[in-house]
Amino acid sequence: MRASTALQLLLLPCALSFQSCARNPGGSSNTSSGSQTPQPEPKPSPTSLLFFSASSGTKEHKNESDGIGIDSQGNVVMAGPFSGTRQFAGHTFVSTGPNDVYVVKLGPDGSLLNFLTITSIAGTGEENSFDLAIDGSDNVYLSGSYTESIKIGATTLDKNGPAEQYLAKLDSQLNPIWAKQFGGPGSDGGNELAVADDQTLVVSAMSDGPTYEGIPTTGGRDAFVLRVSTSDGQLLSPPFAFGGAGDAQIRALAADANDHILVGFEFSGALDYGATHLNAAAASLPPTSQDRTIADGALFYLNGSGVEQWSLHASSSGYDNVRAAGLDSVGNALISGVHGNGASLAVSSKAAPEVDSAATDNTYDQFVAKLDPQGNLMWYRRFAESSPMSILGGGELEVAADDTAYVTGGFQNRAVLKDLNQAVVASVADNGTNRASYLVTAIQKDGSLREAIVYTGTPGQSSAAGNTSSAVVTTRTLGNQLMVAVGLVLEGTGPLRIQTNSTDQTYPTSASTREFSASLFSTPVD
Repeated sequence: MRASTALQLLLLPCALSFQSCARNPGGSSNTSSGSQTPQPEPKPSPTSLLFFSASSGTKEHKNESDGIGIDSQGNVVMAGPFSGTRQFAGHTFVSTGPNDVYVVKLGPDGSLLNFLTITSIAGTGEENSFDLAIDGSDNVYLSGSYTESIKIGATTLDKNGPAEQYLAKLDSQLNPIWAKQFGGPGSDGGNELAVADDQTLVVSAMSDGPTYEGIPTTGGRDAFVLRVSTSDGQLLSPPFAFGGAGDAQIRALAADANDHILVGFEFSGALDYGATHLNAAAASLPPTSQDRTIADGALFYLNGSGVEQWSLHASSSGYDNVRAAGLDSVGNALISGVHGNGASLAVSSKAAPEVDSAATDNTYDQFVAKLDPQGNLMWYRRFAESSPMSILGGGELEVAADDTAYVTGGFQNRAVLKDLNQAVVASVADNGTNRASYLVTAIQKDGSLREAIVYTGTPGQSSAAGNTSSAVVTTRTLGNQLMVAVGLVLEGTGPLRIQTNSTDQTYPTSASTREFSASLFSTPVD
């Protein structure tokens, strides 16, 4: 494609038949082209953009969209940290400290329905949010951290160390119901949370202190998974502890009502869980190093009691992680992450790696894979001819009710979806310029591409898209419509173009500071 093309969205069928893509892990076919039956091209789904809303403000510190959900009325709830003065959805938010937390509920038209802010009592602390989830009764669960005592509703949470972890339940109008503090004397935090069922939340945690909830830690930073009662925030069992002589960060978490839990990692040094011991490719380097070239990825498939069913180790000589995970309706695991050239995905119960010596088109590529409940690889895809992922770190993943995986990521110029054998499954998007752009892909359960949503800036102006690690996505089926909400960060000025199969719209972006934004899309359910 010509470099002058502003944006072209190409949706191609699987390079080989859908039957072959579903049968073979790499999506390849052993059938010659002369005998292969042509497959019909998938019909474009008429996804439309219902609203787009972006903040503007006076200060750049940590303005992000870190969690997003959709309630039973099609309203969007989003949370993140903000600093300074921010105007968003017709309301001005003013932080009292270095950064506070906002929670907003937006109607299907983008109007502001309710909001909540969380700040330290003294007005000097740093508050952060990690994730949010919504249950079947439209209650909102929010996780985050704080450095000075805070008050959420009628509950005051004090500090025991440099940073504390909080978990709060809000009603459908964002009124606090309860708030809890977890951790120990060290710096405590987390990343993800999930609603397993009406009674159970699953929450990630991390700590560098000597203990976490009374459990001794073993490395530079240990990780934990908490099972928490939705009714009162109490622990339902002792935390599941992941240790080792290294630095462990939970990057992905998923749970369902069928007793399945997925925990995805980025780690250095070593990672231990029960009898499982994983060594990162560069384990001899200092475990506290922030050099991402030493990171490996891991995924643990657990039951509701924390018993490991199998684990996966993602490793190369470069940077690897499991950045996002989801469970489909029958317990298959869908994961996304970043890996370097020659990466392997090795399942603990298998004699040979499920993926060995995977290629990349850049220093790092983003991958998406599907494994069954026994850890067998069903298919593997990677985004190629896009920007290296060494800084962006990968995207998020949400599994919709029809088992389609919505995956966020970033690219420059052209993004192509390839299989394990490096065959092109689909040409995804081309922004015609060397700028960072956002991408939300709908990957069907057979590994084929259904659709892509693209956010891109205007050629000749500074980029309007920011770090794809700050992009969050969620879905919810309401009647005969599938709703898709996306929260992302914008950096730079100039118009932002948003394109789906049936929508091509341009929105102004305000200026020189980081902006968080929310979008809502709707598509008919087949």
